[in-house]
Amino acid sequence: MEPPIIFEHGYHGHPAKSASKPEVDSTPVEVATDDQPRIPSPELAGADRRPSVSRTIVDVAGPITWGSGTSTSSWSESQSVPSNRSRSSRLVSIALRSIDVVLSVFALVLLFPLLLVVATVIKLDSRGPVLFLQDRVGFNGTSFRMFKFRSMAVGAELLQAELWADNERDGPVFKIKNDPRVTRVGRLLRHYSIDELPQLLNVLIGDMSLVGPRPALPLEVAMYTPHQMRRLGTLPGITGLWQISGRANLSFEQSVELDLEYIRTRSVKVYLSILSRTIPIVVKGDGAY
Repeated sequence: MEPPIIFEHGYHGHPAKSASKPEVDSTPVEVATDDQPRIPSPELAGADRRPSVSRTIVDVAGPITWGSGTSTSSWSESQSVPSNRSRSSRLVSIALRSIDVVLSVFALVLLFPLLLVVATVIKLDSRGPVLFLQDRVGFNGTSFRMFKFRSMAVGAELLQAELWADNERDGPVFKIKNDPRVTRVGRLLRHYSIDELPQLLNVLIGDMSLVGPRPALPLEVAMYTPHQMRRLGTLPGITGLWQISGRANLSFEQSVELDLEYIRTRSVKVYLSILSRTIPIVVKGDGAY
């Protein structure tokens, strides 16, 4: 089943009225609930009164299938009408993508010596690879491999089920402040978010943006409500609105609402504002673990 798309529609004009008696409008209209897309019925589509349709936000739902490069949904554009808003959104996406590429290349070149030092320290500190690759869910439900510096002991994912009772976050997110799986070097890397730097490669590839909702694990997304699925409506990012608003100190619902707020207000100005506010937050290390 394809994921529904929420539409806003209104009717223009009024049915003609005869001089003798008013006509009863028998055109079928579908009534949408909060979790139901407002999509005109086939009967309504062929009626004289045609709705003006403009897509406002996407609600991802339906069965989820994981795999490299596969998508959990197919967002149909056939039922949306071109509008100034959609054209403006495309221009914003092009502008942000251009900034992503320029800044990620610049950062990778500038930080290359630091990346080499971090890689060496990780290798000397504990057994295992320098980089940790993990499947994450991105834009439109597409899965991709996310890069991180390894900050945990090898096999840490296998121990998560045993530690679930100690989870300190609400919702479908797992987080422990003093996670026993984190290595000595890993604790320092996480405190200053240095472990996230390899995701600059994901930004360069196009799987991520510098700014956006954090990419979730497939297991987490499988537990999302339809409302929470809306955070997949843009590219995931290295930093975002909730990262500069409290990070792990926020509840899951608060972080979701901040992600949705970013999607609604996404612009070059908001993007640059979040980036500029990220640096002092990272230096302080508040809410990072």
